[in-house]
Amino acid sequence: MKPDHEAPSYSPAYSVVDLSEDPGRPLVKLLNLILREGILSGASQIRFDSGPEKCRVGFYKDSWLDVMTIPAVAARPLLNRVRMLASLGGPQGPSTKGGHLRVSGSGSELSVQVTVSDHGNGVEQVLLQLPQR
Repeated sequence: MKPDHEAPSYSPAYSVVDLSEDPGRPLVKLLNLILREGILSGASQIRFDSGPEKCRVGFYKDSWLDVMTIPAVAARPLLNRVRMLASLGGPQGPSTKGGHLRVSGSGSELSVQVTVSDHGNGVEQVLLQLPQR
């Protein structure tokens, strides 16, 4: 007996970020820069601490190192892009979600675990767990 419906086909729960992609869009350039620098520095994590006025970006390698501060007006679309790439959807109030994205460049591909902790009122933390190489 055949089922009434076919099993849904699922695509991978991640998107690929191509670090060589540089279409001239500032948001893509900024995300690629942060990912590239985090990977090249040997960081095990990249953290975005976003608040109502600014977003601090840090790398973890033996200890946390703040590497830049981004105005909130630029950080919101940047973090929305990370959520979209990790198939996590938009902010929805206090919650924690996890997903994955893939980063490719120089002929290799890395799987990056993404955790988004939304604390509400424009405060959230996005943590990218880079694989150890």
